[in-house]
Amino acid sequence: MSKVHEKLENEKIPYNYGPSSRSVESESIAIKIFEAGIRVIINPFDNVHFNQILSLLNYKDKSGNRSEQKNYLEMLSSISDSTIDEEYVKYFKPIQQAWKVLIEDEENFSKALKILSESLVSAEMYNLDDNVENEQYLIQKDIDMWKEQWKKYCSQSVAGQRSLSHFRNQVSLGRTQTHNNSGISLLTVHMSKGLEYEVVFLIGLNEGTFPDYRARSTKEYNEELNNMFVALTRAKRICYLSYPQYKLMPWGDMKYQNPSRFIKMIGLD
Repeated sequence: MSKVHEKLENEKIPYNYGPSSRSVESESIAIKIFEAGIRVIINPFDNVHFNQILSLLNYKDKSGNRSEQKNYLEMLSSISDSTIDEEYVKYFKPIQQAWKVLIEDEENFSKALKILSESLVSAEMYNLDDNVENEQYLIQKDIDMWKEQWKKYCSQSVAGQRSLSHFRNQVSLGRTQTHNNSGISLLTVHMSKGLEYEVVFLIGLNEGTFPDYRARSTKEYNEELNNMFVALTRAKRICYLSYPQYKLMPWGDMKYQNPSRFIKMIGLD
């Protein structure tokens, strides 16, 4: 969305992010793991977010006594490749490196994000298929989002007095977001639930984005279909549907896009 923001600002068109109660959420699995790890760094006895990390990694507990360990921060550093899903091994090492940077200095959030960006987003990193490309695209979007959140936090705080705990509190309270009701509202489908607008522009209706490429089961696909219904019904009068013919990938390549199957279901192909 950074290009959209830039264009709106250049054209001096006001925009907002909807009601202040809307939360900041990561979309990619990798950054969800990183974000949950931040919670554990803040509170080493946070079993909720520690177990969230294990679930996201498809952790295979071979010891049988995981609950006996109390310091979950120490456990994070001891998780080995053999105990997590092979699909996530390539993500986890850079995430651990980023956590280590924050453990050593909580004000090095930008450095931690740089490690993630350089390690997780690269055209040469994998033999890319569409799913991996889409995941990398989401990772870069999430990293850009957290960069903006940290930048805003730094503008509101004093160097030497910043902490992850205070940063997370400010984000949760919506103080790192710009709130106003003027201009265009830029929202995700989830953020738009319960809201209505006279005119809605629904963008990104390409395969792999909407429906999400990770929606593989019938249940997950039906959830995406329900999200499409939610998106369409936010409009009181007019809803414009669009998809990009090409998508700019994080490493600079242009990737041809196919229209969403939802467009065909509506009969607009």
